[in-house]
Amino acid sequence: MMTYNLGSHGKIRLWWDALPQTYCHVNNKDEYVIVHHSNMNKSSRIVVVETLLPRGGRSLYGLLGARYSDTEKENLCIQIGKCDKSSDIFNHSLIASFESAYVGIPSEYVTHVIEGAKKAQKEEKCLGFGLLEFCYAAHGLVSSNALVFEKLSFAIVNLLGYKSKYASKEQLEKMIR
Repeated sequence: MMTYNLGSHGKIRLWWDALPQTYCHVNNKDEYVIVHHSNMNKSSRIVVVETLLPRGGRSLYGLLGARYSDTEKENLCIQIGKCDKSSDIFNHSLIASFESAYVGIPSEYVTHVIEGAKKAQKEEKCLGFGLLEFCYAAHGLVSSNALVFEKLSFAIVNLLGYKSKYASKEQLEKMIR
């Protein structure tokens, strides 16, 4: 895990393959397909991003992660595990000192996660044909919103397309803000 401070109490945490305990079971899932013409080979990777961004008198929070694996199909299939009423709490979250972070993606955020992934794929063509499974997530009841999760999914698709397991603070900040 890497932690980046963003000044004024903002933080970003980044996990590559070593994961926080925020797995969302994909039994209750939505599935989307993006047809595209890229055939980049990225094999299997997992990345999780957690962010806390102060905004005046409040903070914006989200944790989202995805597993990407190549497939033989000629499209990118996106699966999202939803958890509308999770009672599981991620105790080591960036908001743990003032709010509970519940494991899962609320259903009202799902379309925004898809939009962020589509935007990243359209702009950067980050991933080749395969399965992109958003299966790590945590949210706060007060500090999270759909836009945070859209920005997180945009960042995750970009990070999964990187050749190395490194992203600078500036790269992450540009994708998240």
